[in-house]
Amino acid sequence: MNIPLRAMGAAMLLVVSVYLGRTYERYCERTLAEMSEILRMLSHIRGKICAFLCPQSSLLSDFYSDALTDAGFLCKVRDGATLKDAFEGSKLSLSRHDKRALGAYFADFGKRYKSEEISRLDEIYRTLDESFKSERERVPKDVKIAKTLLIAASLGISVLMI
Repeated sequence: MNIPLRAMGAAMLLVVSVYLGRTYERYCERTLAEMSEILRMLSHIRGKICAFLCPQSSLLSDFYSDALTDAGFLCKVRDGATLKDAFEGSKLSLSRHDKRALGAYFADFGKRYKSEEISRLDEIYRTLDESFKSERERVPKDVKIAKTLLIAASLGISVLMI
């Protein structure tokens, strides 16, 4: 194999590794943005809960979030889906633990009196807020490690190729 072809292959490896690192970083940023917007949405719902079996469609009628719209959650709610159905049909990039907790909350949403509903809402908010804070601390380190490992691996393979 000739040297220019090997150099081009090595350059392609480097470009792909940088691209993968950047894609992972965008995924992590999207996850954090979605978590932040879900917390904001829960605060909004808390202020709107009026009584037992409050219509779910009216809770988020004046709530806007690009992150939750892009994930398909708000679109489904505005089309008349329940919070549970919209959550299950959306493409939120949350952890399994957070999805499970939020899914359980939405499954029973609106089936209790105001005080119980607010208590459950406060509980899920605290759970997700703790998760968000730990995720926000962890993500920058994970992104740096992933980018470093990808670039180091591509450089190592490139050196072996040339």
